[in-house]
Amino acid sequence: MPRKKNPTKQELAEQISTYKKTGSYKTKKGSANDQKISYNYFEASWEVPKEFLPSGASRRRLTARGESKEEAKWTLVTQITNFLKDPSTHWLKTHARGASLDAYISEKWVRKLRSDPISETVKRRHLENYKNHIQFALGNKSIITITTEDLQQLIHTTLRTTRTLPSAIRKDGERVIEGLGEATRKNVYSTLSKLFRSIYEDKLIVENPMKYVSKVKVKKQDEKDLDRKIEKVSAMMTKIQDHPDYCRFLLQFLGLRRAERLG
Repeated sequence: MPRKKNPTKQELAEQISTYKKTGSYKTKKGSANDQKISYNYFEASWEVPKEFLPSGASRRRLTARGESKEEAKWTLVTQITNFLKDPSTHWLKTHARGASLDAYISEKWVRKLRSDPISETVKRRHLENYKNHIQFALGNKSIITITTEDLQQLIHTTLRTTRTLPSAIRKDGERVIEGLGEATRKNVYSTLSKLFRSIYEDKLIVENPMKYVSKVKVKKQDEKDLDRKIEKVSAMMTKIQDHPDYCRFLLQFLGLRRAERLG
């Protein structure tokens, strides 16, 4: 369904409701001479139509104040115009309890990745890392409440332990994910760094929590151990080269995925 065209400023001004209200304050709190002073102001409000709301938002009302009806109305018109330029960012910034990390991924990050000059393989890897290793722990949390400690715990403790996830395609309804090694956790660290750098650049958080998360150190492969493994593979391939299924065995050592081998 095509997005509705943004209303003009004049059309917005005609849709806005303005009410006269009264406020008050005390001149000196706790003093015997304190006085309660009342004052009048005008408040303008506009209910955002559903077609302009980003996914995840069910309702949004914008308001503005002024000393006169016209001041309140045209202040709100400016606010609405800014909102309609980028509803998703505005909603993420002003959501009462802070939008979740899932909401940011769906509203902003997926589109950012599409326009990123990195390869399609790396884009897919970032999204898979989020879905498989990040979403279960942080997806429902507000982006403004995720701390360095949360991220440190996820990368260096939680992902190192075996966990069970529900699965719709397995007969037992469960999928077991073994504790991740250094290389995979390093990839997850890279995804989180890119993700929170994007959130910080969008000014949705005042500080990047990934800034203080310690990096994952990957142990370097012992070259002598690697040479020994290569010798074993060479000896094994020599031994099975006369086997009738030699070609099928050979495919196992080409680094292909199962679907690629079948193809």
